[in-house]
Amino acid sequence: WIIEFLNSLPLVLESDQLRIVHACWDQQSIDTLKQSQMRSLKEIYDYFVQQTERYLQNSDVAQRAQHEKQQYSSQLKNPSATLPLLKNLGQQNLLEQMMNPFKVLTSGAEVLAKEPFFAGGKWRMVDRLAWWDHYQDNIPVVIGHYWRNFNSPDQKHGLFKYIEPLEWFGLNQNVFCVDYSVGKRYLDRHKQRAFSNQLCALRFPENTLLFEDGSTKQIPNQFTAIRSRI
Repeated sequence: WIIEFLNSLPLVLESDQLRIVHACWDQQSIDTLKQSQMRSLKEIYDYFVQQTERYLQNSDVAQRAQHEKQQYSSQLKNPSATLPLLKNLGQQNLLEQMMNPFKVLTSGAEVLAKEPFFAGGKWRMVDRLAWWDHYQDNIPVVIGHYWRNFNSPDQKHGLFKYIEPLEWFGLNQNVFCVDYSVGKRYLDRHKQRAFSNQLCALRFPENTLLFEDGSTKQIPNQFTAIRSRI
């Protein structure tokens, strides 16, 4: 019944005033899924996985990527290893992500990395794209997925570089992420300490964040000022 319930949920929510998606608002992906005649989310996901696999095999990308994986198999999960950017493996990973509109909406847009980096237990050849820097629509978007850092307002690295914790961001300052690294709570549980990371709800258009302990924080009015000029 859990799968049935999840299949009944929409991938995106949209009105004239607000858009909500888990990771990335990509209109092309949304339009593609709207045109789909398949009934379940699993059918849609599987269809695009199969389409991508077929493309990779026909273009020899998968074969070249497999050769790179075999060549560097002992290093790909070693954080101390030194290895070059494996462009074929990166191209395979990129196509597997970007050719699947389901993945784009739920785990974000990606680009080929400038250099390999170690994350999630392996060396990665693709990097997350700050899609909000190219989002031109006036309708604001609320997302989760990406881990903001509420405890480090002077963050100087990653997707939220120089973005304050209580700040709308992006090209038009109209994208907001409500996930303040809640996934890191496993570290708090492991060390048996109070939760240091949070997930919050956004009250819109009041621009108020509501946390699970009942506390609230007001988002600065700069976004309201921007909307008044649109």
